[in-house]
Amino acid sequence: MLPPPGTQEKLDDVKAKLINGEIKVFDTATFTVKGETLTTYKADVDSDAAFEKDTEVVANGEFQESKFRSAPYFDIDIDGITIK
Repeated sequence: MLPPPGTQEKLDDVKAKLINGEIKVFDTATFTVKGETLTTYKADVDSDAAFEKDTEVVANGEFQESKFRSAPYFDIDIDGITIK
């Protein structure tokens, strides 16, 4: 089965927008936390023994996932997602 016509063009368009920054994977305008847009968040980037949150990871309307270390640090409960 072949993908519908225009699929490759759409993928190429999205890829270009991700590369040029027009689309952000973790765009904080697309979700809320406790009813509010996420504007600041500190993550435990240096992984010290105390697990202290030490680095601001929200900038320019984007959660900067894996910018400061290769392991993920997104541990936020987004509104509307049920945690079991």
